[in-house]
Amino acid sequence: MKKKTTIWIVVLSVAILAGVWWFTQSKKETESAVAQSPYSETKDNNVFETNPEATKVVEDFFSDFEKSDYEHMKTYCTKECIDTTFHDGDAFGMVWAKTPQIAEKPGFANENEYKIFVTVEMEPAKNSALYACGSITSFYVVLKKADGGAWLIDSFVTGI
Repeated sequence: MKKKTTIWIVVLSVAILAGVWWFTQSKKETESAVAQSPYSETKDNNVFETNPEATKVVEDFFSDFEKSDYEHMKTYCTKECIDTTFHDGDAFGMVWAKTPQIAEKPGFANENEYKIFVTVEMEPAKNSALYACGSITSFYVVLKKADGGAWLIDSFVTGI
């Protein structure tokens, strides 16, 4: 019995050491890849410049959202966003929302897509997954450039 216990302790120790080594190597590889990325903040700060047109769309959208003006909010959205986000009495699971904070350094995904991180105070709809979250949540507003060059909100995502 004592020999089996000793073997298991050795096996577990080796597994833990292997996991720590793998994690350390993965972290080094990730840091290296980020440093070499064309989107790296340390390599090219211009990629993370703000986009005043897209930011204005988000500000105006949430100005209407604060009043639950769903019809006017739709003027800032793509058709797909309208079809998937707006429901009877809520949008993205919220009755109303206001943005006390819009990220200072949003980033481009590419020249036709832009993401802005927001923190909102909101009232969750009763049937929403956000109902258990309370009155504050954060997410990305994903905007796409329309054919005419205007920025429109395409989706809301909690992680990228």
